[in-house]
Amino acid sequence: MEQIYKLENAFASDLRGKTDKPYQASISIAYLLVELKSIAAKNVDLMSIPQMCEAIQDDEIRWYVQENLSGVELDLILQYYKYDLDLLKSYVLFADDRSSNKAMEISSPDSISRLAIRILNIQEGESVLDSCAGVGSFLVRAYHNQPGAKYSGVEMNIGAACLLKMRSNLIDGEVKIKVGDALSDIIKGEKFDKLFSNYPFCVNLRTVSDNLYGVRKFFDSYPGIIKGGSADWVFNYNLVESMKESGKAVAIMPLGGLFNTSHKNIRAMFLKRRLINSIILLPSKLFASTSIPVAMVVFSHNNEGVRMVDASENYLHGRRQNLFSEEDISNILDALENDIPEKSRKVGIEELLENEYVLEPQRYLAKKELLKNGVEFESVIKSVRRGASCTAADLDGMVSQEPTDFQYIMLSNIKNGVIDEELPYIKEIPENYKKYCVESGDLLLSKNGYPFKVVVAEVPDGKQLLANGNLYIIRLDTNKVNPYYIKAFLESEKGIAALKEIAVGTAVLNIGVAQLNTLSIPLIPLAEQEEFVKDYVKKLNRIAKLRREIADIEDELKASFPEGN
Repeated sequence: MEQIYKLENAFASDLRGKTDKPYQASISIAYLLVELKSIAAKNVDLMSIPQMCEAIQDDEIRWYVQENLSGVELDLILQYYKYDLDLLKSYVLFADDRSSNKAMEISSPDSISRLAIRILNIQEGESVLDSCAGVGSFLVRAYHNQPGAKYSGVEMNIGAACLLKMRSNLIDGEVKIKVGDALSDIIKGEKFDKLFSNYPFCVNLRTVSDNLYGVRKFFDSYPGIIKGGSADWVFNYNLVESMKESGKAVAIMPLGGLFNTSHKNIRAMFLKRRLINSIILLPSKLFASTSIPVAMVVFSHNNEGVRMVDASENYLHGRRQNLFSEEDISNILDALENDIPEKSRKVGIEELLENEYVLEPQRYLAKKELLKNGVEFESVIKSVRRGASCTAADLDGMVSQEPTDFQYIMLSNIKNGVIDEELPYIKEIPENYKKYCVESGDLLLSKNGYPFKVVVAEVPDGKQLLANGNLYIIRLDTNKVNPYYIKAFLESEKGIAALKEIAVGTAVLNIGVAQLNTLSIPLIPLAEQEEFVKDYVKKLNRIAKLRREIADIEDELKASFPEGN
């Protein structure tokens, strides 16, 4: 690889200012010279660039090379003719485009490819598909690991597909490349032993054409699925439909599809078909192009449960992106086979059902602490609902500059367990929003984000308070619990740990209603709760008083600067 890096630096230096696509130009030069050397072309130094390109048999690749060498001088190309044929081949096969995040989006990180190849365990004679193959990073490494397999790749980006075809042409084994859409061109009958897909992240399903064969078949197979959210599970569906009964597939997907409500029914159907083998939570920054948290999902047939693996801490720090060492990969493979406390365990279908088919590993691997006198939160709740999902425009139209009997509370109005004394006023509360109004004694809990915020509402007589959609309004059975007792628990170390245990997401934690109902809380006799709450509320009142004093002092400081200066 050291020689490749040196050649890469030489190209970068020589092509600087000569073209706006130096990587594509360098690959085109290297590939063109490989073709010329391979046929032992005579008098290369007397040829023009178009004459040189006649050595390229594939029409699409010839077009790609000519396009990227536009403006590049012949003398610059000829000075690289001195390089060894094998080095030029290796450059085409292994050099990466690090020029932009967009370029990296069509290239699977080497660490991802290496782990996927070890999991797939490709054998001689097996058929292998790379769906959304990009520039062929996975296929090239897979071939060098097992040259005796039969490889196929599908890629719709014409530039990436041309580079993919270049690379496949330099491989001696059986490689078929198709320029086409992975949601249309891979599930029309052919089945594969091993499959890999690093499909585009966060493609909105509403933007995907219904005319694509794979999309139509997905909705035909899963009637009743609403066309919304990302297309992740449509890509996954296409992958497993192309998988042999004894096959195995690996996909890279953002975490959202593993826990969000919009994909719950799809996850349930995949689990019902016993298609999901394991979920591996990957470290951050494996991709140079995005910081979106991702997981590696392993598919196969006839699975009795799902192996959950947390590999988020298995990596080496890199300058631009994190990497897997061989030891990291070995540790992940070990976790795929064996239970490791807080790192890996197999989760049965019944437990997945109890958790709303959430497939995020951390949900099942967090260390659970048994609470003394613990009961499910649901047993002391009368109702739970989200606040009003007001748009910014809706709220702007409702805001009043003058005091009214109607106010609005947002997440930002809760600080240190206390509600701001001065909440924004609104002109009125529309009839369809009144169900989102808060009553005294209601517990308000933040739905998204960490640290979680929790407060007990106190609404003055004659006033109405509207909560926004980032808050849960929890009405408790006060014959069983005091709201301030529950607030105190949720703000304690054990309460925070319990909330984190039911939350999903990596970048932003999110609590669902179903999970909230299953939260374990300690329930002591009401009389003991009341005794505790007396002292607790005194301290809250003291905090509120100190906040008022601090606000007054801050106002005095602002007004203290001498006039006339």
